[in-house]
Amino acid sequence: MNPIYAKWTERWKAAVEAIPAHGGTVHAFEQLAPATEEQLAAIEARLERKIPQSMRDVLTEFSAAVAFEWNVYEEGDEEDFDPDNVFCLWNMYRLPACEENRKLILESIEGLQFEPGEMYFDTAISFIQVINGDQIAIDTAQEGEPVIYLSHDLGGGHGGRLAANFADFIDRWSKIACMPFDGYMLDELWSEEADGLDPHSEFARMITGRFALEFD
Repeated sequence: MNPIYAKWTERWKAAVEAIPAHGGTVHAFEQLAPATEEQLAAIEARLERKIPQSMRDVLTEFSAAVAFEWNVYEEGDEEDFDPDNVFCLWNMYRLPACEENRKLILESIEGLQFEPGEMYFDTAISFIQVINGDQIAIDTAQEGEPVIYLSHDLGGGHGGRLAANFADFIDRWSKIACMPFDGYMLDELWSEEADGLDPHSEFARMITGRFALEFD
């Protein structure tokens, strides 16, 4: 088993303890058992496509699904957390729903003019639905199958590279407590030096510093 998986769990558990201690609320943290090859094959049959290898490895060696939901509410804010809509780092069983949403977005932008390689929605496999309707996905058309950001209206962050592959994305993201983000926040979280999501950017350090978290 990849030793990096233990690092992820350590970081999540540290965040689960630190966030409530510094004014935040952790609504959910759950990690399922690894997926079997039979379960994976059943999902791929529904998707009618193969799951990229980097993601397959994590699903079968580490966990089929991890859910982590947290917030920081300011005074006077309404707490509107829906326990049936827990934010997931990934969930193998939700991949078909992500795929359906990807197809719907592709239909909605059909007919728009793109330069070669700019569409992304036609080659990606989505694994996270961002709260604003955007997606985080693996681009199967690019070498190494990097993780990219997909804007549902081709707005901020669309096509932005987040990590070299699925495992690299989770590793980077876990260093900022898997903070939910949208395309317009990528300017603060992305750097050319990191070639993607930068857990050591000034904005990322502000987030982890808010909860006295420090991850290597």
